[in-house]
Amino acid sequence: MAHFSYLCNMKHLLIILLGLIIVTSCKKDPSKKAFLMGRLIDNCDGIPVSNQTLYFYQNFTQAANWIQQDKPEALLEEVTTNENGYFYFTGEDYTKKNTSSIYNSSIRLTDGTKLVEGILGEGKGIQDGDSYIKDVGDLLLNGMSIDLDVKLSSLNGITPYDSVVVYGLNNDGITLSTPVNNYFSTTANSVQLSKKNYWVNTDEGYGKYSLYISMYYYYNGTLNTTEGQYYYLDPCATSGSVVFDF
Repeated sequence: MAHFSYLCNMKHLLIILLGLIIVTSCKKDPSKKAFLMGRLIDNCDGIPVSNQTLYFYQNFTQAANWIQQDKPEALLEEVTTNENGYFYFTGEDYTKKNTSSIYNSSIRLTDGTKLVEGILGEGKGIQDGDSYIKDVGDLLLNGMSIDLDVKLSSLNGITPYDSVVVYGLNNDGITLSTPVNNYFSTTANSVQLSKKNYWVNTDEGYGKYSLYISMYYYYNGTLNTTEGQYYYLDPCATSGSVVFDF
C-alpha cells in the first residue's frame, strides 16, 4: 500500500514537472509578443543606452465629468533595455487585441522623468506574426537641446507694446524691448526639451518634442494681454535655428 502511495506521489510530481517544462518552453521572447517598442539613446549622439530600467505608466487622468471617476496613476510594466538600447513592452494583462493603445500613458526613468507621453500603442504599427508592434522610435535619455531664434510681433491690432516677456525659453523669462520694424527679436537661446509626444489629437506634434511659449505684452509698463502656443520640433533638430513669428 505504501509502495502504491509512493508511485502516485511520484506520478503527480512528474505531471507538475512536465507542466512547468511546457510553460517554460512556450514562453516567447519579449520582442515577439511586444505591443510597444523603441530604442533608448544617449542624447543625439546615437550611442545606445543598455541595461537601463524603463517603466510604462498609466498617467493620472482626471474624470471628464462628475459621473465618472478619476483614473489613478498605475505602473503597468517594467523592462530593461538590451545591449543595443532596444526595449519591448509586452502589454500582457493590460492590453487587448482590439484596444492595445493606452490613453494618457508614459515611459519613465527610475527618477520619474517622462521620456515619452501620449496615447502609446496607437496605430497599426509593425506586424509581427498575429500582432502589431508600435514603434515610438528613438528616445533621448537626457532630452534634446536646440538653439532658437525668437521673433515676436510688437503689434496686436492697432495697440503698440513697449515690451514683452517670453516664457518657455528659460525659467525666468526673457524681456524684449525697443522693437525694430514692429518686431521684438532675440537670438541663440538654448532650450532643453525633455519629452517626446504621441497624442493623436495633435497630429502636427505626433512623435515630436514640444515647446510651449507664452508671451506677456506690456504697454506703458502695465500688463495688457497674454497669449501662448505650442510648437513641435523634430527629435535632434539641433542644427540651425527656429524662428517663431507671431
